[in-house]
Amino acid sequence: FRNNSNRFTYDQIELEATYMDSTGAVLEKDKLVVKQKLPPGDEKIIGSVDYKSRGSATHGTLKLMGAEAER
Repeated sequence: FRNNSNRFTYDQIELEATYMDSTGAVLEKDKLVVKQKLPPGDEKIIGSVDYKSRGSATHGTLKLMGAEAER
């Protein structure tokens, strides 16, 4: 993650994960929340603790759905 803002620290980062097979067919979608403070200009690599098997999924995407600005 990278916070490109120069004013806000973000927390409660909401993501949508899409898992696809080798033909590009969508197998599953999940929504998840990453509870990570990300100050202005900061960048962090955050590993997933999601251990659920995705069957025949070969690749996927993450889409940022939203994030709370810390006050």
